[in-house]
Amino acid sequence: MRTQKQFSELDVREIDLQYQSDNAFSAEKLDFYSALQYLKKEEQTVLILHYMEDKTQKEIAKIMNCPEGTVKTYLLKGKNKLMDYLNKEGYDKK
Repeated sequence: MRTQKQFSELDVREIDLQYQSDNAFSAEKLDFYSALQYLKKEEQTVLILHYMEDKTQKEIAKIMNCPEGTVKTYLLKGKNKLMDYLNKEGYDKK
């Protein structure tokens, strides 16, 4: 029987602090972080590692201790959910 992997809570704002200038969060960033909260923790982790930390899918698979195919699935599902949420909030697909 496979065991369920445990993921710790992710405070996505902590990750952005190292890249943030002295300016406050923009409305777009706040919407992005709000959208992240609707994703599964695994999807959040993969999106942040891939797009903010510039990790490859192979590196993320090693970090998360899962197959690379699982990372690809989380990435695709997470992106689709983010786009759906942001489109509902009035952002274009551009």
